[in-house]
Amino acid sequence: MKPGDLVEVFYTSDYGKIIILTTGLIIEFGNSESGEDLVFVLKGNGEVEDYSMNIKQIKFKIINEK
Repeated sequence: MKPGDLVEVFYTSDYGKIIILTTGLIIEFGNSESGEDLVFVLKGNGEVEDYSMNIKQIKFKIINEK
């Protein structure tokens, strides 16, 4: 994954169902101030959400690479 990639952020529920949290563009990765484990995703509505790569349940699927 790298900035500019279009990704789907999801997790699999205890019952095996895939739950999509969001789809958007990776705009940057965290740093020592914001948290080095964070991925910042720009959603279609213009909002930016951050997701921790340290949470093993959350997965990132690349839809389209930059």
